[in-house]
Amino acid sequence: MSTDPLLKAVADGDPRCPDGAALGRLGRLVRSVGPAPANLTARVASARQLPPPAEEDDRLPAPLAQRIAGIAPRPVDLRARVRAAIHAPAAGRTDPQRLRVWLWVGAAHVAALIALAVFTTSAHHESASEQVTGGWAARPATSAPPTARPPAWTALPLAGVDLLAPRRTAVARAEARRLHGGERSAGAVTCALAWMAAQPVPTGDDDTALATRGLMALAFLGEGDTRTARPLLTDLTPARTPVVQGIQALALVELALMDRRPEDVTPARLALGRLVTDVPAPGGLGAYAFLAIEEARAGGLPVPPRQVAAARSDLGRPLPGPDAGVGPVGLAAFARLVLGYRDNPSTGTLVTHLAEHTPQGLADPLGWWLPTLALRTAGGAAWDRWQADLQATLLKRFRDAGPGLAYLPADAARHATNDVLATAAAVLCLQAPYHSIAVGY
Repeated sequence: MSTDPLLKAVADGDPRCPDGAALGRLGRLVRSVGPAPANLTARVASARQLPPPAEEDDRLPAPLAQRIAGIAPRPVDLRARVRAAIHAPAAGRTDPQRLRVWLWVGAAHVAALIALAVFTTSAHHESASEQVTGGWAARPATSAPPTARPPAWTALPLAGVDLLAPRRTAVARAEARRLHGGERSAGAVTCALAWMAAQPVPTGDDDTALATRGLMALAFLGEGDTRTARPLLTDLTPARTPVVQGIQALALVELALMDRRPEDVTPARLALGRLVTDVPAPGGLGAYAFLAIEEARAGGLPVPPRQVAAARSDLGRPLPGPDAGVGPVGLAAFARLVLGYRDNPSTGTLVTHLAEHTPQGLADPLGWWLPTLALRTAGGAAWDRWQADLQATLLKRFRDAGPGLAYLPADAARHATNDVLATAAAVLCLQAPYHSIAVGY
């Protein structure tokens, strides 16, 4: 009893606990009366008439029997005293409003236990049409990776796990690089971020400028730098093309998660419904929209269930054709891995395809980002080969821009329209070891 707060409150008559106050007074009242004597006269008299037992006489001794017989029975009626004690005013007595608060607290604890039980039994079987509830994660997210890997991103909110924990501190990033083979690229990432920070912020409302600002913000956020990223996302003009809309939405989601300020991101500001319905995901570029929705979901941000289901079905589920590039394959593989479908046969097929097309030739950081995240999530020999080729291909194309500065020129990267965009996309690939919590392995 001494270790249970509720039982101790009942025993001590704690006035802060309604039951404890009432039951405590009742207990003191009962103890003050004392035990009521019993009339054993008839039983003693009948016992004296019985023949002695064969082995041992367990009858009451005659003096004791006479003493008991001389005590008359006294009935005890506590009803009046109990009523008076219950209705009498007492210090610290709980009023109805306070009682309602305690009842709500108890109901909340019961609901939490039920939710935990449901999560434990269903985390491995969540479907794409899951009914997602909004709101920030109920438990404060921790800043350290979990000791046991969650099966999927969908398990993170109820477990109170911080999706972006590996990138929050320099120590966490260094450990992730060591575990995932990214130590070779640490210097290049530092120099590239320093170079980007020294560049003028892209201006204009065209999609090239907006995409550049969004990718720069994502690169700084990938290193846990919200101070540099925040101005890049202030007073954003909505992009006209779906791909750039996805970049903007993803950057806003990650800023809110890194700052732990969910109020900065609303479904209306993200235009998530438009992301799902408009993005055709050419070359895997629908990854930004998919990640915006799934990271928001995993971080506890409010996302309407129909938009979650549509993103998983329209962006993450389609199987690319046999001639598809690594971009669409990477998106499909990543979606299956982070949603808990690691054992699905199609997942293995997609991972094998990526392992056979490691980064070589002309750098394509925009197209390699999702395959890099997918294989890092898959782990194993396929990731080791991809990571080695990725670093070798990208790092040799970086150019020195002065002490502590480096960048990837646009003419050395496919689909890059300026040096800042190319550099930001390359940094995102090199930050993959600490992009987010690794799940499922």
